[in-house]
Amino acid sequence: MKNKYTEMILIILLFSLIVTKDVVTSFADKTEIINEVYNLNLQNILSDYQDLLKVNDLKIVNNNYILSKVNYRNINDFWQYITINKGAKDNVLEKRAVVNNIGLVGIIDKVDNYSSRVMLITNSKINISVKINNSYGILTANNNTLYLENVTDDVNVKIGDKVYTSGLTEIPENILVGTIKKIKQDDLELQKIFELIPAVTIKNIDYVAILGSDSQ
Repeated sequence: MKNKYTEMILIILLFSLIVTKDVVTSFADKTEIINEVYNLNLQNILSDYQDLLKVNDLKIVNNNYILSKVNYRNINDFWQYITINKGAKDNVLEKRAVVNNIGLVGIIDKVDNYSSRVMLITNSKINISVKINNSYGILTANNNTLYLENVTDDVNVKIGDKVYTSGLTEIPENILVGTIKKIKQDDLELQKIFELIPAVTIKNIDYVAILGSDSQ
């Protein structure tokens, strides 16, 4: 009987060791995964912070701007709007230009107390006065593509030319908008329409700056 109990105890101990080994192995595997996720999060945070530093190093227009993070983007309006985490409490005003360290992102079209909505330059409702060389025109968008229309003098406009804000409205002058990609005639062949490559990568925006006026 004593030998029988001894065998049972040995079997239980052996089973416990096997289970413990599996638990330790499983925990080690999970620890490795946790470390990988942690390192990935650190990389994302660092990348996020570097993007913030780039926007904070703006060298356009003036020093009067409000930094903000993009905190919401509806997949159904992906190319139309973004929502940022600064609003009326931070002195954000409608119709202000929104930029990143590269160029124009859009304009403020709705302000709440703690957030604001930005109409992106790829929004089909966009209508901004811009300039190219010594000419002026209107920036529009259709199907997420930018166009320059109603150019006052299109003779000297060519592919590769840069387009900037004109400064004729609330939006300050000389903010880079994009580059001429293609030139074509309109349906009635009365004027040229210029397709643009946006300066800003609209699908990937994390931090922006809302520009104020020089007089503020």
